Amino acid sequence: MQPSTGLPQELLDKIIDGLHDEPDALKPCALASRLLLERSQSHLFFTIRIHYPKASSRLLEVLKNNRRICQYIRELIVRKDESGLHDPDLIHVIRMLASLESLAIHGDDIKWNRLFSKEMTDTLVHLVRQPSVTTLRISNGHLVPFDFLAVHKHLSSLQLRSSILAFSRMQVPLVSEMTTDSWN
Repeated sequence: MQPSTGLPQELLDKIIDGLHDEPDALKPCALASRLLLERSQSHLFFTIRIHYPKASSRLLEVLKNNRRICQYIRELIVRKDESGLHDPDLIHVIRMLASLESLAIHGDDIKWNRLFSKEMTDTLVHLVRQPSVTTLRISNGHLVPFDFLAVHKHLSSLQLRSSILAFSRMQVPLVSEMTTDSWN
């Protein structure tokens, strides 16, 4: 039996939606009632930032314990530097993200193959090819594999900042037209 507040669920959802950018307010809401839990989690997990391996390990445990949370993650921001080069849990996390819309990768002026293993690169390329991913941002990446850009029609926004591409001998489809966002 669902607990009752006397308020319609639509109104409760609107209240939680009003708190979408206030995680300190959403956390108690998620704990207060099952009527508020899912909507609160959808905002709490909308954007995930991973800056070091422990973050991906903790996230993996959360996702394994509650698979529903995977559907709430729409934006993934990965910041890599030499201190977090080996991060096998991140591969598992990425493979669980079927609803992701935006991927941002921030390097630390380090060559791509030093930041990411071949398995991680393949996992990221597979992710970028998913139709749900419409935004890709890469910054401070050196020798970024061209596979990331080997054209995905579903991408509506592509941002490259301070990055150098690495071209391989792969077959690249012909691009007849490409538009980019403004370079502010």
